[in-house]
Amino acid sequence: MSVGRLICVVFLFAIAFALWREPVGRVFVIVFGVGLVEAWLGVFALMALFESLLALIEAGDPPERLTALAESTVILIGSATIMALLAVIAGALAWRFAI
Repeated sequence: MSVGRLICVVFLFAIAFALWREPVGRVFVIVFGVGLVEAWLGVFALMALFESLLALIEAGDPPERLTALAESTVILIGSATIMALLAVIAGALAWRFAI
């Protein structure tokens, strides 16, 4: 890790800890952090979905098509479930720390 990156990380943690003092700051840190994680998960789920759809297009025989279709289904259901659970957990944390 370079010194510049270390300074940025320390600076971001300092901002987060300064915001954490007030209830509104706590909710902001939770919502912003979860938003970043949700965006990251969404991008990777979309990339995996495009890859599985490409496998579905390139599939030759029916077993390969079924495998690619099952992979696409698992990616869609899994990513939607994980992101919804993360949003619910973040809401519960924000509710807990806001009071």
